[in-house]
Amino acid sequence: MDAVTAVSGSGPAYSLEWWSVLAAAGVACGLSSEVAMCLARQTAIGAGAMLQNFPDLSLTCECV
Repeated sequence: MDAVTAVSGSGPAYSLEWWSVLAAAGVACGLSSEVAMCLARQTAIGAGAMLQNFPDLSLTCECV
């Protein structure tokens, strides 16, 4: 049950924090906060759609 909680229970909070940092980086690069949040939000939506539509999509980095 701990693994399920870590992935499904805490996962959304980690994802939202990451998208918040992404938007903050956009602001730091000169975007307005409204544009940065919109771009981060649409990026999250697009990434979720990719995961939904391409279930075999690899989520691992094979860089060595």
